[in-house]
Amino acid sequence: ESWFTMIKKEKGIYHCLNLFSLDGTGKCLVAEGWCPKAEVTRIKEALDKATKESQTDVPAVISEMTTKQQPPTYHKTN
Repeated sequence: ESWFTMIKKEKGIYHCLNLFSLDGTGKCLVAEGWCPKAEVTRIKEALDKATKESQTDVPAVISEMTTKQQPPTYHKTN
């Protein structure tokens, strides 16, 4: 059962990674998504923490993009 759990987690990770695209150099993965502006600082802190914990020299970058698309409906809950 623990083996099946590990396989499900790995498949989930690869499923998410397959949604990313390569940048122009082909060396970095790029993901696009929507998040509330009020949560950007918290997301940056989480990415910094993950970078430190994984002991990598390549930091994660988050940047705001402009779009004409409507963002999804967001209702903050407790």
